[in-house]
Amino acid sequence: MKILKQLHQGESKIELVEIDDKKLILRTATLEDIYNERAFVAELKKHQIRTLQIFESEILLANQLLLEYIESSPLLADNLTDKNIYNWGVLIKKIHQIKFDKVFKITATGEKDYCGWGDFVKARLAMAKLKLDRNKLDLTEDQSNLMRAKLFNFNVPEPKNIALLHCDLNKYNILLDNKELILFDKGNQIFSGDYLFDLASVKIALTDKQFQEFIKGYGEDFTKTNSKLFEFYYLLRIIMRFPNPNRQIIKDVLK
Repeated sequence: MKILKQLHQGESKIELVEIDDKKLILRTATLEDIYNERAFVAELKKHQIRTLQIFESEILLANQLLLEYIESSPLLADNLTDKNIYNWGVLIKKIHQIKFDKVFKITATGEKDYCGWGDFVKARLAMAKLKLDRNKLDLTEDQSNLMRAKLFNFNVPEPKNIALLHCDLNKYNILLDNKELILFDKGNQIFSGDYLFDLASVKIALTDKQFQEFIKGYGEDFTKTNSKLFEFYYLLRIIMRFPNPNRQIIKDVLK
């Protein structure tokens, strides 16, 4: 295997490599990340949704994954046309139509760990509380108290329809192959659950006008399906993604 160049270094390392004259993407990450990506790709293929092909090799480590390489790796982030955003909504709707009987995670051993949705959200809230307690968000006391009231006094219901979740929907993990959109880099926090949790992160990624185009493609104004629950997830995900988005977005939400 010949490493051609490093494409990304963050929570996982992404490299362009060459094996037997074929260019591929090598992802090195945690075992939990790798097992989640494998399971996610398998579900998409099962439902005839285009995904990146996975290649096997004896030289791979357990925490590595070989993926199909799309020439030049064009991202949705660099091609934010109304049509592409609309099609992003269409794609995510198809993914959320994949249903499960229970909420579960994929662990670092590749097993399913069944859990309650409420327990998952409580774990997210505990992390958010740490940021608030340490004033990591640079808020005034009044703003911090308002955020606590919005987050910690909300009763999150168990989802009636448990959907496949990506958990990290943003404009940087969508590849374009001609007119086709390909979702990759699944988040490892949870595998199935409330689809509104997924969609709240889309609002963070887009302008208001772009977000409306996504909703059109999705075919449902999910912001109104359960508006209070969606707003809760939106605020929670803003905090979890801090410092991206920035403090100003947080302060705008609290107005």
